[in-house]
Amino acid sequence: VDGNFDSSVEDVTVLIDTSTWSLGLHTICVYAEDQWGNSDLAGAANCPDMDVVALGPAPPIMMDSELTGVGLADVHVTWQASGDDGAGLDNVVEYEIYTSNLYIGPYNLATTIPATDQPAYQWTCTGCGYGDANNYFFYVRAFNGVEYSTSPNRAGKFVRHLQTGQQLVSIPLIPSDASIGHVLQTIQYDKVWTYDSMDTADPWKSYHEVKPYKGDMSSIDHTKAFWVNVLAEDDLVVAGLVPVVTQIQLQAGWNLVSFPSFNNIYTAGQLKLDIGALTVEGYDPGLPYCLIELIDTDMIVAGKGFWVYVSANTVWDIIQ
Repeated sequence: VDGNFDSSVEDVTVLIDTSTWSLGLHTICVYAEDQWGNSDLAGAANCPDMDVVALGPAPPIMMDSELTGVGLADVHVTWQASGDDGAGLDNVVEYEIYTSNLYIGPYNLATTIPATDQPAYQWTCTGCGYGDANNYFFYVRAFNGVEYSTSPNRAGKFVRHLQTGQQLVSIPLIPSDASIGHVLQTIQYDKVWTYDSMDTADPWKSYHEVKPYKGDMSSIDHTKAFWVNVLAEDDLVVAGLVPVVTQIQLQAGWNLVSFPSFNNIYTAGQLKLDIGALTVEGYDPGLPYCLIELIDTDMIVAGKGFWVYVSANTVWDIIQ
């Protein structure tokens, strides 16, 4: 290491190219030889074993999920190629697409797509969109002939059936197009409104479908709940990416929030514990203002909206 063999003990380093070695156990022996040609070739302790293993390719990344096809009946998913497809080690052979109706699985192999050195790939789940009452979740694995690597995120399609009248709703996915017309494309409605606690001067925002001036609300994201006046009973169907971690900023006082998670055991009591909420309210069409105070055992679920009262500004961290 210091450039000279001039002492009885030396630090030594060497780089060995193992790219052509077969997988499995190999033995590497290191011997010393002095200036007179004497060596310690008999030293068995100088021969440690080394495993040569195949590392998985760089993982693909889910990019989007969209409702497509006639009547929006299909779900089209896209993903960014592995860094070892057309670049890097350039050894990706194919991609495997897995689907499930539950976020936690089990997932089943839907199809495989050959790797062709493209920057992105796509696949359509035929009949999985509007008209199918099931939720769908998708992830992709890259395969290099020996090892796999899985996308760290997932795409999805979510369904919530809505009755006519005033409904309190949220979307648990991140759509590529967050405009109101796109997010609510599978239902009939005439008014959408929400409460933005971050805008202390004018927190109420609204959108009117039938008016020339639509209002001051133009988009819907996965962090805020919203009210919508539904004109005909139907399924609200949205597609997009499943958020891995969501941070919702809460202002002291009332906040109208979503629950962008598919954790099906999260309760109002846990929500209070996590953020110090004093009161949590949920939707009840039979009561004035369509709201009811939730007890600690009531469930907080994806697709619904909740009023949360906190005494101080805080952040709600939601992990999928």
